[in-house]
Amino acid sequence: MTVDAHLHLWDRDLFAHDWLAQPALKKINRSFGLPDQPGGTGSELTGRVLVQALPDPQETEWLCGIADASPVPTVVTGWVDLRRPDSLDAMLDRVLAAPGGGRLRAIRPMVQNEADPGWFDQAPVRASASILAERGLAVEFLVRERDWASCLRLIDAVPQGQYVLDHLGKPAVTASGPSAGWRSFVTDLSRREQTVVKLSGLLTECLFSDPTESVIAPYVLHALEEFSPRRAMYGSDWPVSVLATDDPSLWPSMLADIVGAHDPDLFTNTARRVYTLEENP
Repeated sequence: MTVDAHLHLWDRDLFAHDWLAQPALKKINRSFGLPDQPGGTGSELTGRVLVQALPDPQETEWLCGIADASPVPTVVTGWVDLRRPDSLDAMLDRVLAAPGGGRLRAIRPMVQNEADPGWFDQAPVRASASILAERGLAVEFLVRERDWASCLRLIDAVPQGQYVLDHLGKPAVTASGPSAGWRSFVTDLSRREQTVVKLSGLLTECLFSDPTESVIAPYVLHALEEFSPRRAMYGSDWPVSVLATDDPSLWPSMLADIVGAHDPDLFTNTARRVYTLEENP
């Protein structure tokens, strides 16, 4: 059994997705729906988390509708503007009132695209994080190195929240191994018990064309040493993963080989618990 805790969908006819126009993204510059996902409609998956790709609450509502109609138990990590705490409840209520809105489980600000570091240090953002905690919604971190420290500061400022680190914080994956800064960040993050991590997106963070198990293993093993599989989740990062490989089995197979087994917590139980992912009625 496998829960895919991180995948994307996009429809170029409904949403512009201007970011896909970059030449490096040519392979994924088209629409992707659930029927396109390898194994997505069969017995291979027992659950999944659809993750926003745009800073647009209408995209979040669209994803919730798809999740609600899916025969595979599916929930959503969406987007609303966390810089506006005074209107956050109203924004969330609109999403929750839309078809499938009850599938919303987390909010992911796209901090990697912000112009300046320290985005989570803003008072309005921290106020919004507190509201999300009150409403039982997690905050997902889409960040790179410049914002690792601000993630820790947000957790300390709003300790009642639930936090998910996507793609292990997007470290540069190199043959020389993890940096001391990344190792320290992961260790510090693991000491905050309200956090979990996604083992996802590492193939596309490799700074060369052929990601190998020997190169990626030190990143996975350090994360699991600090968090354990009970606080870690497998995610395919499909279809962004297509940029690194056309083989959809490469990442889950590589991850299972690194861990030594198809660990039930890593591949299923943690995601079910964190996202309250239950069987469809």
